[in-house]
Amino acid sequence: MRNIKSVLLTSNLPLSRISTMFGFGDCRQFQKFFRYHERVSPTVFRALYYKMHCNTNDREM
Repeated sequence: MRNIKSVLLTSNLPLSRISTMFGFGDCRQFQKFFRYHERVSPTVFRALYYKMHCNTNDREM
């Protein structure tokens, strides 16, 4: 999950590409898996945490 979340936050790749990268048969299967583990969809996760992730990286520099 750590790698999946990292890709979601550091790239603009579509969910279909990310799901393929991590070996899911289709995007729906990936979305269901992600929602089960994180309690939000990958799209919502990306929208909620993208700005926080970017701001955190700016402070580290």
